[in-house]
Amino acid sequence: MDFFAQQERARQDSFRLLLLYLLALAFVVLGVDLAVALTWLVFFRDGPSQTGLVQALLQVPGRVYLTTSMVCGLTILAGSLYRILELAEGGEKVARLLGGRKVDPESADKLERRLLNIVEEMALAAATPLPAVYVLDSENDINAFAAGWTPHDAAVGVSRGALRLLTRDELQGVLAHEFGHVLNGDMRLNTLMAGVLHGLLVVALVGDWMVGRNRTRHLWSSAAGDSTSRGITGLVSLGITVLGLAIVLLGYLGVFFGRLIQAAVSRQRELLADASAVQFTRNPDGIGRALRKIGGTQPQGSLSDWHVTPFSHLFFNGGQGGFFSRLTATHPPLRQRIDAIYGGQLMPFITVVLNEEPDFSASSQTDASLPQAALAGQITDVRSSLATPLQQAMTSEDGASALILALLLAEPATAARQAQLATLDTQRASLVEELARSVSGRSSGSVGRLALLDLAMPTLKQLAAPERRELIETAARFAVADGSLNVPEFALLTVLENRLPPNPKPRVKQSYVSLANRFDEVRLVLSLVAHSGKPATSAAAYAKASEFVGLPLDATLLPQPAVQLGAVRTAMLRLNQLLPMQKQTLIKAFTLCVTSDARIEPLEADILRAVCVSLDVPLPQPIS
Repeated sequence: MDFFAQQERARQDSFRLLLLYLLALAFVVLGVDLAVALTWLVFFRDGPSQTGLVQALLQVPGRVYLTTSMVCGLTILAGSLYRILELAEGGEKVARLLGGRKVDPESADKLERRLLNIVEEMALAAATPLPAVYVLDSENDINAFAAGWTPHDAAVGVSRGALRLLTRDELQGVLAHEFGHVLNGDMRLNTLMAGVLHGLLVVALVGDWMVGRNRTRHLWSSAAGDSTSRGITGLVSLGITVLGLAIVLLGYLGVFFGRLIQAAVSRQRELLADASAVQFTRNPDGIGRALRKIGGTQPQGSLSDWHVTPFSHLFFNGGQGGFFSRLTATHPPLRQRIDAIYGGQLMPFITVVLNEEPDFSASSQTDASLPQAALAGQITDVRSSLATPLQQAMTSEDGASALILALLLAEPATAARQAQLATLDTQRASLVEELARSVSGRSSGSVGRLALLDLAMPTLKQLAAPERRELIETAARFAVADGSLNVPEFALLTVLENRLPPNPKPRVKQSYVSLANRFDEVRLVLSLVAHSGKPATSAAAYAKASEFVGLPLDATLLPQPAVQLGAVRTAMLRLNQLLPMQKQTLIKAFTLCVTSDARIEPLEADILRAVCVSLDVPLPQPIS
């Protein structure tokens, strides 16, 4: 899917829909103002008037409009705050309300252990605190949810059906979607919109209270008093009743239109969360296959617990719908979501039978019908081609850590290599040397070193924070043991630090900064990408990419010694603050640079991967 376009479109549409939401609030307040003014003119003004309606409304004292607006606004505000405070007590309260069971961190259940590992991976990828994890044991369909007011009090959960029926990659895609909601602020947005809807409902309830209370008062006053007082009281009572009915109508109209707008906003945020899942996992087929399995579920299920239905907007799959399901649906149709993920490619549903045990032995983590990426790092079935020591190393934490150091080990019989190994104990040093021989002995072909890092990453992510910190620090010392940092080492360290941070990374605050104000950074990074290819073609590749991105004519390719890697790192941090569509332009330019000679070298693929990781964007799709 076009992650950048989907992200930008969802944000723009959500902004427009939120404006409509505010207009709905204004409609209710102005409608109540008009109802009060008309009631005052008809029932409470002294003497008849021959003026027209507009002139008559202008004769209503300003204090009537002001008081009505203030009372109506305060009513909506009070009702909204009540509901917001009720829902903002934390995601765990909502999870328990949904019937969730908190997963024990020491659980021996293999499915629950897998779930906990994936949640930890996604928390790192999304740079958010680790949320509480829940399972809905009564839900056999494929579903998941995220709840909470902020990322710090968030909770995520999955149905028992999702644990049983999804492969690891598919479950990772689903949870990445839910983390997208956390990261994009959708939980807070949903809570705020639910609060405003409750405030509008309170307006309608106030009108209903006015009608009921006035009817009771009228009955009491009719039982006593003379005919004149009864006549006056009857006129006043009629006016209050009419006003109350008008407020009831306006309140419920506001609620109805507010729900329509809320559903539309929610549908857009679902598409944005799908795009975020692709960003976090770099694997469209994970979430794509999960959605296709939902579409192929037999028999078709839905949210079964009555506690769950009112919170359908929190879920990965919306569940039940009513008479106005098309208008009030909180999720886009499955087919629309699948088409967006696969770029319009028609992908069939995957048949899943709920009451049968799934068989994962024949299932592929990557759909065979998907086009394979041309980038060197995006390679499937690499593990089976590796030497046995490398395959074994990737299955243990010590082995995977040693593999990273082996990728950074200097040439044999050099002082730098001796200095590197001297920092390790004898057993670990021996393992690093053995793995280094396996790495150097394999045919590199079109596979960059970061492909090995990717294969080891699931095991590395099981390291505790202190162990991660130690690995990153040791890797950094290995890289500069010869007194300098070269480009391959820079690429590996960049990916390692971004994908295996000891602590959650601070969220990048994006703001509008024109590319014209970032041309120096673009030129620097683009020069690095160009120099990672063949020297004979680097100038031509740079020229083609710089023209695409719109660099000035005098911003020529920097000489290789001028491309300081420390400055490149700072430049990538600044470029990460750009808006999604600006990042898309940059990634297209970088991809154009590495593919200009119709051949992608391993180092080019590694540098492009490192740049994408630094900018928090998925790897580009292959260019035909």
